[in-house]
Amino acid sequence: MKASDAIGPRVSNYIVPERLEDLRGDWAELTEAARGSEVIDFHACTRSGQPWVEDSAAVRAAGATLREFPAVDEP
Repeated sequence: MKASDAIGPRVSNYIVPERLEDLRGDWAELTEAARGSEVIDFHACTRSGQPWVEDSAAVRAAGATLREFPAVDEP
């Protein structure tokens, strides 16, 4: 997945609406972090066996990691 293309997860149909809404918010934050980052590509996984795109904590952690590599404006 390219960080700059992070627009939202492809999630399973069994996620309850309240959790899905939270997950969409987490993905919006990840998308903003990706747009402001020098990172152009990344790979993520979880140890729980749950897809990381469906795990709010994992999505938030990916966004936090991307924020550690902000884009540098070229003069």
